[in-house]
Amino acid sequence: MKNHVRQPESSSLRDFRADERCRFRPLKDNGLRVVVRLTYACDLACPHCLVESRTRDQELDTPAWLAILAELPRIGARKVLLTGGEPLLLGDLHVIVRSISGMGIPVDLNSNLFSLSLPRLRELRQAGLTELSVSLEGPREVHDRLHGKPGAFDRCVRAIQWATGLGIQVDVACCMTGENIDHVEQLLTIVRDLPVQSLTVSRLLPIGHARKSRNHVPQERLARLHDWLIQSIMSEYPLPMRLVGLLNPPKKADCLRGQSLVGIAPDGKLQGCVLAGANPTGLPHPLETGLKQSFDLLQLALATRNYPLCWSRQAESV
Repeated sequence: MKNHVRQPESSSLRDFRADERCRFRPLKDNGLRVVVRLTYACDLACPHCLVESRTRDQELDTPAWLAILAELPRIGARKVLLTGGEPLLLGDLHVIVRSISGMGIPVDLNSNLFSLSLPRLRELRQAGLTELSVSLEGPREVHDRLHGKPGAFDRCVRAIQWATGLGIQVDVACCMTGENIDHVEQLLTIVRDLPVQSLTVSRLLPIGHARKSRNHVPQERLARLHDWLIQSIMSEYPLPMRLVGLLNPPKKADCLRGQSLVGIAPDGKLQGCVLAGANPTGLPHPLETGLKQSFDLLQLALATRNYPLCWSRQAESV
């Protein structure tokens, strides 16, 4: 496995060597990243998940998604991240990928990879999928426990190998909790030997299911982890490593919401960010007025009102 050939870096990949505030990578060309949450449904049960369980009765069907996403070029989209829930649970996912990639916009799929088969992956690759963003939370037993199903680790690793064999770039993320922080060294070894492009190590955010978690890591320990990674690991580690939120809380200026990042909820409504604790209300639905008009009003609302950062609820969760 150590003799694999790494794929070329995508336009969004940067060699991060410092602590960052936002979980979403800024694009090199300062373009707009659109995070599309296609569904609330998921086939795993992760206590650190950033999505809340909600009814699916207002989720859009594929024709509605295609109508909204057809206007992505009009709002300046430079990259699209398809996420959920678990987007692989949508049978027409390849249709959505093909529509976006056909506009010349790179598509990144954020998935747990649990249900992914090789034929399905080939279908997505042929539709234009260029990148996968996946979570590995530790060695096999830790990852399986945190994802709620035996075999989750092995399926994820297998799918990563399939993806890189098909020319799809894979970026790995790990969220630090009380259950896996003692296994960081093992995780680093595992990721180092996989054919992936980068590793992101982040703090657990008080959002979604994770808001009820009792496994938040104290700030002092996160700071020690940050210093250890910087001083002892990153200079020798063969992959670009990004550290997110391991040090001080962010400032307003650190938030990408509505500027270089926007989100779209499963019901099609536009949001400043899919992780934001609060979003502007009263915006017209993109299906009614078009994505561009909704986007313009979103930016106006974010510029004239004060909205809390997604990190603002950290204190009430620890």
